[in-house]
Amino acid sequence: MHAQGMLYPPVGHIHKATIDIAAAIAEVAYAKNLATFARPKSHLHAHLANSRYRPDYLVGNGAPSNGNVPPDEPFPE
Repeated sequence: MHAQGMLYPPVGHIHKATIDIAAAIAEVAYAKNLATFARPKSHLHAHLANSRYRPDYLVGNGAPSNGNVPPDEPFPE
């Protein structure tokens, strides 16, 4: 990314980048005994990926929508 002159990752890589950053921070916290939660038994990246906030809403049939506003509500002005 830096070789391409980019400061932030491409939008398609935002979630992976945030998980990588969170894992690096967690590793330091565990190494310095600063963590307030026990280290997960699963792979740290997988645990963080499964714990992250997902701004998905379920539509009437239980399938996730692609937007941040449920389809039956108007977009806020």
